[in-house]
Amino acid sequence: CVDVGELFAVATEFFFECPDELRERAIEIYECLAHLYRFDPAREFPKKRGLRLNGSSRDTAFGRPRW
Repeated sequence: CVDVGELFAVATEFFFECPDELRERAIEIYECLAHLYRFDPAREFPKKRGLRLNGSSRDTAFGRPRW
């Protein structure tokens, strides 16, 4: 991202929709957003294993989506 506002918007969307993935890839951003929103979605909502964002089964090694 070139624009700081766009980075914030995309990071926020990822924070709520894929919290475990964001925490794995960018822990500093995840922790800043958790502090800002006073909410930890990875802790509050258990990880739904075997599903992608589009609802299809994961077919990748180690149970990680290919996106």
